[in-house]
Amino acid sequence: MDIILHKHRLKHISELRIDSSIFTKRYPSACSMNNCTGACCKWGVFADVTERDNILNHTKMIQKYLEPMQEKNPDKWFESDVCEDIDFPSGMAIGTQANEHGCVFLDSNGLCALQKAALAEGLHPYALKPFYCIAFPLVISQHSLMIDDLEIENRPNCCSLSDNGTKNILDLCATELDFMLGGEGFEEFNKIFDQQNR
Repeated sequence: MDIILHKHRLKHISELRIDSSIFTKRYPSACSMNNCTGACCKWGVFADVTERDNILNHTKMIQKYLEPMQEKNPDKWFESDVCEDIDFPSGMAIGTQANEHGCVFLDSNGLCALQKAALAEGLHPYALKPFYCIAFPLVISQHSLMIDDLEIENRPNCCSLSDNGTKNILDLCATELDFMLGGEGFEEFNKIFDQQNR
């Protein structure tokens, strides 16, 4: 039976399904998203084309916070191909470029230049950062909320799965869920979580 979230903030998705495995997966007690090293950013990320436009509209600001080894030319920040994807608000997604250091915006300390720039300029930390960067390790695929299992292997510090783990998804990703779903959606998720774990 599908589990549906109705009160979430994602206007482009009328019925957001929840992959039921999200309620049963467990994580080691030492896991914390605060321990993130940016390893998941190695291959870049898909962004909505409107997120790309927002980033490019802040090019000069972002360039101030890039390290010497990071690409300064905004023409080389994104891949050339745009693809259709129903999980993005505009229905169109584009990938960030990646190089030997990882995503073009990833610095040598595993930090995101987009978030660094926003914070330094007095903006909200997520003002420039793509939705799926903020949400990770949570993803939405075909309008279904789930854990990105393939990308979280061998990440014991932040978000690896463990059969013997003591933490659940709310212990690990409450901030990410609240961001993705909004206040009412997060409250609805919590109620469903409690029902599923009785």
